[in-house]
Amino acid sequence: FVGSGIPDSMIPDELKSIAKSGGRQMILVNTSYVAATDECNEQLTKINNIVKKYDKNGYVTGEGAMYKDLIDITDHDFKLTSVLSILSIFILIAIIFKSISIPTILVMSIELAIFVNKAISFATGTTLSFIAPTIIGCVQLGATVDYAILLTTRFREEMRNGHNKLDAIKIAANASDRSIFQSALVFFGATFGVFLTCDIKIVKEVCLLLARGSLISAGVIVFMLTPLLLVLEGLIEKTTYDFLGKKLKLKMKKKENKTADNNA
Repeated sequence: FVGSGIPDSMIPDELKSIAKSGGRQMILVNTSYVAATDECNEQLTKINNIVKKYDKNGYVTGEGAMYKDLIDITDHDFKLTSVLSILSIFILIAIIFKSISIPTILVMSIELAIFVNKAISFATGTTLSFIAPTIIGCVQLGATVDYAILLTTRFREEMRNGHNKLDAIKIAANASDRSIFQSALVFFGATFGVFLTCDIKIVKEVCLLLARGSLISAGVIVFMLTPLLLVLEGLIEKTTYDFLGKKLKLKMKKKENKTADNNA
């Protein structure tokens, strides 16, 4: 701590015992890298290799080392959390709509929004903490699914009201878009405000991702999911139980029978 220029004999034993005791010695290493970053973790790996080269029982500790251990230990848990979140949303949507195709389309749209959000950070060279992607994956997934369910439910209602798919999607989009963007802007305002005022790096990082993700999610749902529902309406009808409703089906059947009788 005091440097090699001062002999050990001049250092009081009570101070010396803090850094050197029982055949072990503490060595301080300073770094300019921020903890939990790829650069810091790479540096820690090199330092640890050097330590093990001279002392197999030696170890590296400190904030950066603890973050690195936490990343290594929780990596599996975070991946499992992401998979379980996606699976839970898929099952929930499948139960609500009694469909296989609808949850597939909705989850793919939501995951695209999350991917775009993370890709922007990668493209801009922004370093994310290890916990940020997991938080974004779960929170943005939960927020975006509301937008997707709102649009899809309204589309189904308009189809059951007897509109053709083009008119149904127009009505659904006009009715849902304002609610989707209003909700996204509220979410954006809340998270972006924290980003501007908070001094904690990881909190700022997560809030910025959430703020950006809210706008991306709204855009993906409005501009991508809308045409997908229109184009894939035939597939959705075939893979969804009672998508058009029994009342509409009976009405269409009666109309077909009436047309057949008139032709006869």
